[in-house]
Amino acid sequence: GLPISARIGARDRTVHPYFLRRMRRVLHTAGVAMNYSEIPDKEHWWWDSKTANDGGVTNDAEVREFVREQTTPLSSSCSAKDGKKGTCEEGGGKSRYGRVTYRSEKARRRGQFTLTVVNPAFQGSVRGVLVLQQARPLRQSTVKISLRSGQADLVTLNVLRLGLTEPAVGSIGWTSRSLKIDGYDLSKLVKTWKSKVAILEICRKDLHGEWSTCPTQDDSTPQRFASSLGPARRVAEAPFLIVTGSQGDASTVAALHQIAVYISNLFFLTSDTLSPIVKDTDLLPDEAEKYNLIVIGLPSQNMFTKSLLSNVPLTVSDKGISLSQCHFADPKTGAMFLAPHASGRLSLVLLGNSVEGLLGAASLASPTIPPMTRSPFFQSSARLCHHWAGHGK
Repeated sequence: GLPISARIGARDRTVHPYFLRRMRRVLHTAGVAMNYSEIPDKEHWWWDSKTANDGGVTNDAEVREFVREQTTPLSSSCSAKDGKKGTCEEGGGKSRYGRVTYRSEKARRRGQFTLTVVNPAFQGSVRGVLVLQQARPLRQSTVKISLRSGQADLVTLNVLRLGLTEPAVGSIGWTSRSLKIDGYDLSKLVKTWKSKVAILEICRKDLHGEWSTCPTQDDSTPQRFASSLGPARRVAEAPFLIVTGSQGDASTVAALHQIAVYISNLFFLTSDTLSPIVKDTDLLPDEAEKYNLIVIGLPSQNMFTKSLLSNVPLTVSDKGISLSQCHFADPKTGAMFLAPHASGRLSLVLLGNSVEGLLGAASLASPTIPPMTRSPFFQSSARLCHHWAGHGK
């Protein structure tokens, strides 16, 4: 029931209106109404919406009307006093949203709830339910949660792995409930949940499969989990190294190193972050597993690129770069992608079929609106042709 008003300049080149339109579609799908408007001929910053000094983005006629609608009491008690026209007694009207009431512990353990997720990496839980893996990454997933006395029913959409946990406030008491997920009875599984395990993970192989205990993760067949989802900037959320290729002719190796220095300097400039640069031949595999990696260069230029490419549907040849069914033959084509690395680590790979193509990929690290610089790769989340869902998918 929270009122939402969203506005954006129709010519915004910093945060494209596409993102707000997408948010509107997601909210609409979730049954949330919102006021939405794009201001013609306005970019990222503006003051006058239509006429000079009309209040602009924060206080023009549209904003004032929205605020008035949401703050006007539903009813008011007015009376004539001292010969004046009707005046409203302070507090005479009923609040539009009523007084906040706190549900009892028993009431919190019942009810209907919906968890909506687009990226599990940035999503918390609703009543102790988490989405840990999607069938189609970065597409909307939902879990409809029905809690009744001693019973819980979950209905999922685009979910392969769920997590159950006890909320810090308002315990659900999973082990004392019967549980069904998409019609499958998981009551016996829940009752074996040991308290030392913070999250109980429940999985299925595909959208038509049966829910059961999750198998041990096999790093030889990596899949997209919350830890390996984008956007690209997540590679810097843990200690990381920049790994530059050392194979090839001297001019190419120098260009790779120059790009590594550029990216490292950007991290220092924008985030006060020290990002060490190391050659691929100087980094031992056991040491690499301790860090997230930014890897620069083709498989023929960087030994780490070859192993990381085995986990994604991207191939590089003399004829160009192919991403699933899409082929790019332009001699100045670059690519940037995330791939799982080691156990729970993440890598960001930048490559190109030429130095010019690689420079194009590296330019995605550049700040969007200097001098208001953001960390490198802040808005690098473009998706083309194919979503990598995991090995063989």
